[in-house]
Amino acid sequence: MLRTILTHYATAILIQDAEEQYLAWVLSALVPYRDAPIPPQIPGKKPPPPIPTNIAREGFKATNKVCDLVTASIRSHQEITGFVQSLAQQTRRPNRKPQGADPLARDEVGMAIRRWGPTWRSQAMFALLVNVADGPEAAQCEFLVLRTVYALVADVVLAHLSDFASFLIHVRDLGLMDAYTLKPLLDGKRLAKELSTKPGPWMKDALEVVMAWQLRNPDTATIEGAIEEMKNAKMHGELTASLITHFLRLTIRPLFSKNQHSAVTAQGRKVTTNVLPKNLSMDQRDEVTKPWKKDESALDLLRWILNSIDEKAVEQHWPLLLPPLLSITDDTDTRFKTQGCHLISLLLQHTPPSLLTRTGLSEVFEGALLPCLGYLPTLTPANESIALLSEAYPALISLSQTMQDPGRRDSTNEDQTPRRIKLLDTVVRKGVLSAYVNCSENVDIVEVLLRNLGLLVNELGVESTKHIKHVLPMLSTVLSNPFGHAHPSSLLAATNALQSVILNGWPRMAVNKGEVLRGITLCWLHIHGEQSGELEAVRKELRKTVLMLKDAVGPDHGLHIDFRALSDADPRLADLFETGQ
Repeated sequence: MLRTILTHYATAILIQDAEEQYLAWVLSALVPYRDAPIPPQIPGKKPPPPIPTNIAREGFKATNKVCDLVTASIRSHQEITGFVQSLAQQTRRPNRKPQGADPLARDEVGMAIRRWGPTWRSQAMFALLVNVADGPEAAQCEFLVLRTVYALVADVVLAHLSDFASFLIHVRDLGLMDAYTLKPLLDGKRLAKELSTKPGPWMKDALEVVMAWQLRNPDTATIEGAIEEMKNAKMHGELTASLITHFLRLTIRPLFSKNQHSAVTAQGRKVTTNVLPKNLSMDQRDEVTKPWKKDESALDLLRWILNSIDEKAVEQHWPLLLPPLLSITDDTDTRFKTQGCHLISLLLQHTPPSLLTRTGLSEVFEGALLPCLGYLPTLTPANESIALLSEAYPALISLSQTMQDPGRRDSTNEDQTPRRIKLLDTVVRKGVLSAYVNCSENVDIVEVLLRNLGLLVNELGVESTKHIKHVLPMLSTVLSNPFGHAHPSSLLAATNALQSVILNGWPRMAVNKGEVLRGITLCWLHIHGEQSGELEAVRKELRKTVLMLKDAVGPDHGLHIDFRALSDADPRLADLFETGQ
């Protein structure tokens, strides 16, 4: 009785009017051609229609609508059968959990119905007919007596109808009978705007991800919720995780498939064996070897991913993140190198120290970032050099912080202090000091160097004392420049760097107080009488530096006597030393 009820229900759903009844007869007539050979596809052209579609078009002059249905039925009947069989197995074994994603989940079924389109019920009818025709009982019918044939075929048809009816009931219970009519919460332009990227081919598949999320959360998915989740990097919600996975696997990876870094394995680890060089290609054009340079929306998507990712997701997608970032940073164009340094910095901010230790990639990142410090004028235009240095130094500092972060240490994180200090020493010597020697006349380059010098000294801590004999003369030279008032921001950067040197190297300040006072006093005198908000900020920081020097030197070294002597020599210095005496 239950099977009969299910049979009537399935028939009523699959055939609801005269037109669908006609289409059912058409599809049943084409079932014998279901396994006809697939026509070969010509490269660069659309796939040819299957043989049953040509038979319908040429045999009984079927309309385009009917031909489209036949094509869709041929191409989707295996997928429909898979859903039906999955539900049947789940019914027979209710305690058995599916491996991976649940094929009968609301989003999986809903997205499938959206792919099948408005004719999905007729396509399901074709799948039912194919299942009956492909059953082993159908091949044995010729060996049975007529009555047995009718009984056997009827039993087979009822069994298949029962399975299909259960699937249809499942679709009805999920509220997905008309899933193909659902409208996505966001359109392509709005999605591109929220991701801060340009519209492109990536939008179509990304909107499918949003729709799947919408189907999984029918009661809570809203436009405001989707936008807030994509904007707020701290939320790490389901939609954000789905978009990150989709972009990395289906959008980013194909664009960088030809740019696998020679020092990194496919699993995201450092190569420890000798590897033969790659074969040279006759065509080395960027549009062939680096398609991502043509579609720069990939870089915008990478930036959004790295702003939205968390440590758990970094470990999960580590092999997919490395090739794009290293390829961008290794590019010869400084514009892309700048973006690569910025993206690496974002990645390292969310990278667990233990992951960097296990994979051994700190050296690989060093090899990619350190050469960026040598892009200086005149070989590199000043504006490009400033942009690159402004991103390369923070990336190297982020690398040093990730190599050892006491707040996130665990049992698997080795002590990388010696290597970390060596890296920072290299950045100071071969980066800041070397660049200053070559570009001391370029005030904008010098400002970038000084701004990052203070950060490097703070990272080194007491280890920075080894650089005092080189750093202090450089800072004093910048502060004592008679034309420094024309560029107050460089004076402010030098003053802040000097404060970092005093704070971290205070045991050596008694010996070096003369060099410190030279820079402070000459800077104060050169800006005396100049009125501007920026110069007032410089004066405030100079007074603060005097107080720091006093605390660092202590009362036993007669610093107050030096202050009084300098004030007597030039009364304009009285305002500078009034709080330090």
